[in-house]
Amino acid sequence: MYSVIKSTRHFELEVERSDNRPEGPVARARIYGKGTNPEEKEGRIVFVRSSPSYEDVEKEVQRIKKELDEILACAKKGFEKKVEPTRVLSGDLSPEEIWEVLTEYDDVEEMFSVFNSLAPETRQAVANHVLTQLNVFKGDALIFSIHYNVEKNILE
Repeated sequence: MYSVIKSTRHFELEVERSDNRPEGPVARARIYGKGTNPEEKEGRIVFVRSSPSYEDVEKEVQRIKKELDEILACAKKGFEKKVEPTRVLSGDLSPEEIWEVLTEYDDVEEMFSVFNSLAPETRQAVANHVLTQLNVFKGDALIFSIHYNVEKNILE
């Protein structure tokens, strides 16, 4: 039998304790996110653990907090006015990091110019990342895929 330990508008922690099992006592904790109607238990279970400790529950709550902080950081970035990138493109950045900097440019022509000024092997690595790892049917990756000249390894 689960007993509700704490319920908020969108989350609930339940703990089950059972001493009536032939295998011995068991404790289970589960945290689940509630759906759009906080009165209904229609949400997704985000944590289930047999024989949990307080530390297990704490670790899971910290993981959820971290994910929510990441979502909030992305939302903030989406609401901020774009400015010219302040990071310098250097040889020690990965293709993913270089792509992230390139997408910060508001002006597509400037993004093309910066990309084309990179070393040929770096351009090829970035192009490989964009064309094989990203959705080339929308956003900056679409623009890149349309304008990328494979033979010259540049954006036109």
